[in-house]
Amino acid sequence: MLLSGDSGEYTVPGKNLTVNVSYPLERKDLSGSGSSTGVAAAGDKPKTVSCAFQLPQGELDKLTELVNLAGRRDTVGDPAVYRVSDELVNAMQVRQVIFDGDVSAVRDDSLCVYNISFKLREVASIPEKLEQRLQDEVKRADDAKPETVAADPAELNAAIEEELA
Repeated sequence: MLLSGDSGEYTVPGKNLTVNVSYPLERKDLSGSGSSTGVAAAGDKPKTVSCAFQLPQGELDKLTELVNLAGRRDTVGDPAVYRVSDELVNAMQVRQVIFDGDVSAVRDDSLCVYNISFKLREVASIPEKLEQRLQDEVKRADDAKPETVAADPAELNAAIEEELA
């Protein structure tokens, strides 16, 4: 797995990398107290990517690099956004992520490794971009409508009488 951002590229190190992608499909039950199977979409939620790998005990500098990457902020103070390159992640249509949740490291002396895990959360998802595009189109349509101005009836009558005179 490769993460790239303003600070360069980072290849997840170690061995036995496992990647899991979760796509929560939020639905609201419309059956009430009946037996209907009706549901309503509650919006597309961001996908999460869970990663775990083993890092040999002599390579702690790579763990430090991962922790620094996870803690980076942009100029506004928001978590840094990374482009992600991984076969499974890209197949699930995840392109940009932020670190979300815990970065965990557990020593396993029997194997002389550290078991490392972390989570990434999707940002700027395809459904989010489509929703934003739709909102922008609605706003542009509203902005294109002519503006109506409410006039004071007395002023309007005076202007009419003045024109007729």
